[in-house]
Amino acid sequence: MKAYIGKGYSEEFNINIKNIINELKYEPQMVEITFGLDSICKKCPFNMEDEVCKSEEKVNTMDLKIREYYGINEEIYSYKDIKELVYSRINESEVDDICGNCEWYNITNCKELILK
Repeated sequence: MKAYIGKGYSEEFNINIKNIINELKYEPQMVEITFGLDSICKKCPFNMEDEVCKSEEKVNTMDLKIREYYGINEEIYSYKDIKELVYSRINESEVDDICGNCEWYNITNCKELILK
């Protein structure tokens, strides 16, 4: 969430992710980690009828790398704890490995924001 800078696939997507970020920022929450379509995907134009993502292979690869690097599984976590786990350990080479194939990676300053 640290890397989101207000750019996105569509206005609907931007509104949805801003709402999610605001909820997480101001209301301590438990979050369910899902490797697949989730609430962030809900308004993405690549989400095809809430069943499959047009970019599923790329997204699944990124999810798998997150799981491998940080031991995160599909379960419920405190958002605060999961955020601390990832952001306290992530380094530049991991960001490159996890995010390097994303179309936004070289367009935005994702790496800089994530490593802040």
